[in-house]
Amino acid sequence: MTETATILASLAPVFLVMAMGYAAGRTKEFDNHNIGSLNALVMDFALPAALFTAMAQAPRQAMIGQARLALVLLGTMLLAFAVTYFVQVRLLGVDRRESALIALTASGPNVGSAGLPIVAALFNKSASISVAVAVAVAAIVLTPLSLLLLESCAGKSRSAMSIVTAALAKPIVIAPLLGLLWSLAGLSLPPLLDSTLTLVGQGASGTALFLTGLVLSAQPIQFRAEVGLAVMTKNILQPLMTALLAIPLLDHTEARVAIMLMAVPSGAFGVLFAIRYNVASPRVGTALIVSTIASVATLTTAILLSATLTGQFWQFGARPKGALGAGPRGRECVMDRLRLTLEATIANSRWLLAPFLLGLILTLAGLFYNFVLKLFDFFARAPVADPSEIIVGSLKLVDVALTANLIVIVICSSYENFQAPIDVQRRPAWPTGLANVGFSGLKQRLLASIVAIAAVNVLEWFLDIEHNADSTKLGWLIAIMLGFALTMLLLALAERVGHIEPPKQ
Repeated sequence: MTETATILASLAPVFLVMAMGYAAGRTKEFDNHNIGSLNALVMDFALPAALFTAMAQAPRQAMIGQARLALVLLGTMLLAFAVTYFVQVRLLGVDRRESALIALTASGPNVGSAGLPIVAALFNKSASISVAVAVAVAAIVLTPLSLLLLESCAGKSRSAMSIVTAALAKPIVIAPLLGLLWSLAGLSLPPLLDSTLTLVGQGASGTALFLTGLVLSAQPIQFRAEVGLAVMTKNILQPLMTALLAIPLLDHTEARVAIMLMAVPSGAFGVLFAIRYNVASPRVGTALIVSTIASVATLTTAILLSATLTGQFWQFGARPKGALGAGPRGRECVMDRLRLTLEATIANSRWLLAPFLLGLILTLAGLFYNFVLKLFDFFARAPVADPSEIIVGSLKLVDVALTANLIVIVICSSYENFQAPIDVQRRPAWPTGLANVGFSGLKQRLLASIVAIAAVNVLEWFLDIEHNADSTKLGWLIAIMLGFALTMLLLALAERVGHIEPPKQ
């Protein structure tokens, strides 16, 4: 089964159960405005039981061995939460309680429902313990943090101790913490307790997703800037931040698992907490839906790129976890590890350029749209236009085409120079003009394209001088074009002088 098929098979049940809840609310099979009892069942009984058993059944040594992974996941979750909350409150002016829920949605992955089947399909069974670690980090850190913000903004005058007590004295917080302590103590669950809690928690994930769909059926879908920011943070920025931390600190498999777990779509806790605290937030529900749908593409990309990035990391001189122990211990070993981590982090940070290049590809689509509009306008005017007007219209089309060529040069040369070399032998159809473009060649081509665009603009003004009688502006256009041409000439001369070898003595 391919990665995309595995992701679709894992995400389809999540989306379908949410769709069932949505349909039940829209058809009035359930009263989607009075669901407090169902939410109490999920938040106070089913989910706490499921989280406790998941933590308590994890082997002690396996949990201790995942400490470094837990730190990576903790750092990326907290960073995504803090950035989203700050932007929502300070820059977008969203209510603090709703901002906390949006931040929880943007930082908390749905590792239980979506992450576990993907890990089981792509890795061995021992990697499934990483899912339990991710669940523990989200339940023990993100959940209390969100509850603290919700309780502190409740509008009541309360002491700090009462706010902390109200936030932490919740089954959804206590259960996973007790399960973690149970696992670290090396205790085994009594069979009766295990079977009882398993029976209670079996339907937790499905019921939570059904309840989420039920809530969404009573709210309008709102595509706003807050939603776009939350989805971009969850589906794109959080996996990238995880890669920067995981690749130098974890081994190959652990790094891939960490990136994949942070690339799964948002969890439903934001919507469930909104019900509990009576926060009307359709943007949280919209972010959850968009994140789930978009993850089909973003999660596939994360899985494929993580294999490439983690493989290239070791090519930069880093060694797998534990390899440093083969040599002498001490300060030199620690400094060697730090140096390798820093080098690999710097080297892999070049992949942060990828979203910029993808954005430039989108600008090509915008230029194409503009070109089509100009082309239709050109043919509409051609039958009654003068020859000079036809030439001016053609020059406008040439101007857009040259700008598109300039963007293509930047995209291809940036990728080849700063991200990964292009193997022309494996891609014989690759244009020769876009292969092996060095930095000096890039400068020459960029300036040549800019001079050509400026020349087209000057010629367009000159041919249409009857309508453009501003001689001062025309003079500035010519001066700018000559300035670019002179700069290109000086760069070419400097490049030529730099390649002249000094005479041998």
